Amino acid sequence: MDPATGEKQALEIDPYLNGQVFIPTALFEDAEGFIWIGTFNTGLLRYSQLTGKIERMSDVICNDITSITEDSQGNVWIGTMYGLSKYDRTVDRFTTYYASDGIGGNQFNERSVCRLPDHTLVFGGTHGLTLFNPIDITTRRQIPLFVEGLKVHNQFVKAAPGGIIETTMVHSPPIKLAYNEIIYSYIMQHWIIVNIPVCSTVINWRGSIRTGWRPETTDRHFIRICRPGIIPSG
Repeated sequence: MDPATGEKQALEIDPYLNGQVFIPTALFEDAEGFIWIGTFNTGLLRYSQLTGKIERMSDVICNDITSITEDSQGNVWIGTMYGLSKYDRTVDRFTTYYASDGIGGNQFNERSVCRLPDHTLVFGGTHGLTLFNPIDITTRRQIPLFVEGLKVHNQFVKAAPGGIIETTMVHSPPIKLAYNEIIYSYIMQHWIIVNIPVCSTVINWRGSIRTGWRPETTDRHFIRICRPGIIPSG
């Protein structure tokens, strides 16, 4: 509706609903004039008053939107039924935070949000209130791990045909350990040393450390640790 003339104009919503019923749950206008529309089961929509077009924000993790607000830096925060998402318009990217990140809980209540005079954001959820100042939040970075070397019993292992490794660690080779070689270390980029007991942990070469994977064999003479992606089932 045009506030000056009172004229109303219908918006075509159906193409963005994926065949679902339109159930709006939150409405918010940001500092740049975009209208954010939260829905139940059909995600987040953004309407441009300049172009008259609607865009479905498909990168939101949860499609059940409960609340929307904006911080002092122009980031849009979206409460959902599973997690709290931040939209950074400078890079056009969503980041989602969960209870494991320290926000108190994962499920947020509808339209239960406000921004305090000191720029603190307050979200209400089934767990109570989550309060934080976005300026204090450290940007989450994905830092890949690269294995540069291997030590067994504190001795560097050299690549050799038929040896523990047959190529250098940068090529992510399979690792063959004798049953009595129970202490070994991966030498990571930036000289981070990780001590790992045999049979319990495998390095994901370009990610995190994964635990609980079984060895390929239980033969007492050797244990073969495979690269991620080739671990046998079971």
